[in-house]
Amino acid sequence: MNSILGVAALAMVFGGFLIWECASWVGARAELVKQQARKLRLENDQLEAMRGAQTYSRTQARF
Repeated sequence: MNSILGVAALAMVFGGFLIWECASWVGARAELVKQQARKLRLENDQLEAMRGAQTYSRTQARF
């Protein structure tokens, strides 16, 4: 009986460790995705600003 409890306790510790590692990996992945989204948003804003300046200069050149 004690050996069964010992094996069960070891299995619970190992399972907890696996859950902990998976949770930390998911958290790190989420942070990476946030950073990539920020970078893409910044690049998109810069492109939109350049396009807006080009459109503005073209409309000014027509008049």
